[in-house]
Amino acid sequence: MKINLKHISLAIIFLGIAFRFTNLTFPDMTTDEVQAALGTSPAWTPLGMMILRGAQAIFGHEIFVVRMVSVIFGVAFLPLFYNLCRLYCDKKTSLLAVAIAAIFPTHILFSKLSYLSIQLCFAWTLTLYAFLRARKDPSMKWLSLLYVSSVVATMTKTQGLLLPVFLVVGIVTEELCRAISGPRTADRKKNIEIVLTLLLSLIPTFFYILSNPGVFATVLQYGGNMYGVSEPGNRVFDLIYTWWHVLYLFFIAIIFSLNSYRKLDWPFCITLGTGILTGLVLGPAHDYYATYLVLCALPISIFLMKRKSIYRNISIAMLTLMTVFMFAPISLIRTPWMHVHYLSYPYWNNHSDDINEVLKDEEVITILGGPGHHVRWYLDPQLLVGDNMQEPYETDYVLVLRDRDLARELGHIVYEDTETSIVQISK
Repeated sequence: MKINLKHISLAIIFLGIAFRFTNLTFPDMTTDEVQAALGTSPAWTPLGMMILRGAQAIFGHEIFVVRMVSVIFGVAFLPLFYNLCRLYCDKKTSLLAVAIAAIFPTHILFSKLSYLSIQLCFAWTLTLYAFLRARKDPSMKWLSLLYVSSVVATMTKTQGLLLPVFLVVGIVTEELCRAISGPRTADRKKNIEIVLTLLLSLIPTFFYILSNPGVFATVLQYGGNMYGVSEPGNRVFDLIYTWWHVLYLFFIAIIFSLNSYRKLDWPFCITLGTGILTGLVLGPAHDYYATYLVLCALPISIFLMKRKSIYRNISIAMLTLMTVFMFAPISLIRTPWMHVHYLSYPYWNNHSDDINEVLKDEEVITILGGPGHHVRWYLDPQLLVGDNMQEPYETDYVLVLRDRDLARELGHIVYEDTETSIVQISK
């Protein structure tokens, strides 16, 4: 029986969309999620955080609410990606590319968590699409879309400004090469309009960064240890190691499809390269930077369409099964390939109500034991945190993480479980 590739692709797309809605509230909120959801990071431009705060203002301070924002961006990416793919290839190849994107592990994962990478992935893809359309038709329609999408990208997260900057560099390089190799072309006027549009889109971010010293302070605080200046060999190893453990078979598919990039132009390669460079420079061990690798679905699709149908169908089936093993509902199946978020016990989701009940009359508590920002999501009182917190403590209660011996030394323990002790200080 002949297998209809269109129907297979559509079925896979619906499966990928369904996976984005599974297990939304199961894992604990992570530090980066909470920084985004509470809008507390001084190093990021504000739009992405404002969207998450706005959703909470309307629908409540709930894990489901902030993660549903990511689901919306993750699902909205798919039709956008289809339109982008149609600029490069036919309908069948584009539809297969969307199917691969729909089940792409890192895109599913961060469509289910409230990291800002999924918002930025959408904004960068929209910027690329508007850029390509403006290159063909520099009308006010496409230049306006390019301006808006670029502003959204740069204001979603600080690193969002990298793509507009690199696109400007790409156009300038293209024009220099043309000036050296031949006479002036009619594309020069178009390119000038596009460059001006992109440069204007950077102005809001430029003034935001100037008026918010936290951006520069964060860069200076972490320096070369975080931003790719030190140990470049180790950073590359960490990046590849991280990719493998969140992509598996998709990582192999990316390698096999490298030759397909010959069919893609420099704006697409720059966009994907910007995502890779961001991960390498800003944190190779942070798997959320692999969200942008979803663009690899297009070259993978081009590669598979050149194969015989039997090999293509086997490859699609293997990639789909890999995603099923990674993202099937936890209530039905648990596999070793699931992300650590879904294999770990959700401690704070299960214990925060009990802890808050003990502390219900306290406005401020001291917390010891290296807490992350995620604790601020779960605890109602204000937290006093510091590396040099010493006695005498200013608060009546001290919450101690993972150190029962210290808790017993401090005073009377009024609450204790596997991770946390609450101590009432005698004064």
